[in-house]
Order: sequence, then C-alpha cells, then structure tokens
Amino acid sequence: MRIIIFAKRFEGGSWKSWEHECAPDEVEAMLDSAAAKAFSRTFSRVPTDVDYREAGRYEFDRAYGTPDKPAEGDVRVLRVDVIISSSRLEEGNDSATGKKSA
Repeated sequence: MRIIIFAKRFEGGSWKSWEHECAPDEVEAMLDSAAAKAFSRTFSRVPTDVDYREAGRYEFDRAYGTPDKPAEGDVRVLRVDVIISSSRLEEGNDSATGKKSA
C-alpha cells in the first residue's frame, strides 16, 4: 500500500506544491488515524476518502505562523491518495470484480 500526500508548503516566502510518499511507519499511522476518524464518525472502522484526508491533515498539517503571516515550513494538506496494490490486480485481474481479465 502506498499513501501519497499532496499539499502546499510555505518555502522561501511563497506557497509551493509539495508531494510526499509516506514511509511504512507513516502508512501505519495514517491507517490507524483514518480508522479512528471513521469510528468516531460512524461507529465503523471502514475509512472513507474524507477520513484519509482528515488523517493526512492531522499527521502532516503544520502551522508555525498564522493564516495572514505564514512561516517557513507551514504545510496545508490538500489531498491524500491511497494506492492499494495486490497481486491479483498485478496479475491482470479486473479491479471491480477480482476476476481475471481477458
């Protein structure tokens, strides 16, 4: 499983696009955080994309400055992509049904 964070980062006096692929320990933290967000919202531990985005914000958002005066290193998470790879999909299975594609 891969999790990629897309954000804006304040560097050198301006906001720049920032992309970060999570390390294995960060992936575990993100999964735990998203499950906790899902459970607090619906009594289910099945996270939705909203839960992953909120988990990303919880783990990676940083505010060293204020909204009107950002500081070096501030991060605002915009999107979180969760990429699940499985051997079935890599072997040519249909992603929706799990059946072999022709």
